[in-house]
Amino acid sequence: MKKNFYIGVGLIVFLILSLLAYGVYLNQRSESNIAKRMAENRLPLRGAKVQMRNIFPKFKLEILNLYSNNMVDITALLDGKVNSFFVGQNNFVQEGQPVVELVNDEVPLQMKQAESDIIQARANLTRAENTFKRYSELLTMDAISKQKFDEAQADFESSQAILESAIAKRDQLTIRQDRQIVTASISGEILRIYKPVGSYVTAGTPIALIGNFDTLYFDTNLFSDVNEKIDIGQIVEVHFADDENFNKAYGAHYAAGNLGDKQIFTAKLIEISPPFSQPAALRKLTWQIDNSVGLLEPGFYDGAHINFTSPRHCLTIPEDITVDDRDNYVFIAEDGILKLRKIVTGFSDGDFIQVISGLNEGDIVITSSNSGLSEGLSVDVTVD
Repeated sequence: MKKNFYIGVGLIVFLILSLLAYGVYLNQRSESNIAKRMAENRLPLRGAKVQMRNIFPKFKLEILNLYSNNMVDITALLDGKVNSFFVGQNNFVQEGQPVVELVNDEVPLQMKQAESDIIQARANLTRAENTFKRYSELLTMDAISKQKFDEAQADFESSQAILESAIAKRDQLTIRQDRQIVTASISGEILRIYKPVGSYVTAGTPIALIGNFDTLYFDTNLFSDVNEKIDIGQIVEVHFADDENFNKAYGAHYAAGNLGDKQIFTAKLIEISPPFSQPAALRKLTWQIDNSVGLLEPGFYDGAHINFTSPRHCLTIPEDITVDDRDNYVFIAEDGILKLRKIVTGFSDGDFIQVISGLNEGDIVITSSNSGLSEGLSVDVTVD
C-alpha cells in the first residue's frame, strides 16, 4: 500500500513539474515573438483584397418628393352659383366630360335682350335696305339728289354693322352660357371637391381637383465628380419602410393587386439634366414611377430605398473603410508597408462600394481599426 501511495505522489509531482516547465516554455516563446515583432515593428492587421464583383447598387433617400404632371384644378370660367355636380369625388372622368353646372342669373336675361336686339336690328336693316334699293333706282332717273342717296347708303351700311354687332354679342353670351357647364380639362380622377352645391364662385375660382396618379415622378442628384455614368431607361425598385406613407390625403381609390406597405414600386430613369455630353458638377436625374396600384399620391415621403434591378460588374472594396473619418481615403499594404491612398467611389450595395479610381485589382486594403496608423509602418496583414 505504501509503495502504491509513493508511486501516486511521484506521478502527481511529475505532472506538476511538467506543466510548470511547459508554461515557462510558452511564456518564453511568446515573449520571444513579441520581442521579435517589436524589434521588426510589424503590426498585425486584417485586410481585404480589391476585386471585381457584381453589385446591385442601392441608396436611401431621406426625403422623396413625388409629383404629378397630370393634376389640375377645375376652375369656374364665369361668376355664378354651383348648381350641381355631374360626378362625385373619386369618380373617373374623361377629358371634356361635364363635371359641374354653374348658374348665372344674368346670362338668361342678357340672352333675351340680345335676341331682341337682333330682331330689331334685322328689321332696321330690312327697312334701310329697301330704302337704299329704291333710292338707287331714283338716282338713275335723276329723281333724287346725290345727297339723299348717300344718306340712304350710309343708313343701310350702319344697319348692317348694328346687326353684326348684335349677333356677335349674342355669340359671346352663348359662350358664357356654355361656360356654365364646366368640363374636365384632362382625363383623371376627381380627387377633391372644393366648393359644395349652393356656393357662389367668381371666374377663376378652383371648384374641384382632378388628377391621374398612375404615373408619378421624383428627382435625385448625381455629383459629376464621381464620374459615374447611368443610362436613360435604368430600372430601379422603390421601397417605402413606413406604412404611414400610404395614408392617402385625397381618399382616392386603390387598384386591385396592391400590397399596402409591402408594395415595391418600379421606377425608370427618363431624363438626365444636363446630359453627360455637357460639363457639370451636379446633374438632376428624373425618375418615372409606376403607381398603377394607386397607393401613392404627390407629396413628401420619408425613408425611401432605391435598389437597382441590374448588377454592375465593377472594382469594389468593403464599404465601411475610411481613415480617421476622412471620406475616400484608405490604407493599403504594399510589400508589408502601409500607404495612404485617395480613392473615388461610386455606387454601393450596402456591403461593398464601387471604386472608380485610386486602387487596382489585387491591392490589399486595411479593414482593421485605423486608429494610430500612419504611412510607412511595417505590417503583417491577414487577408479576409
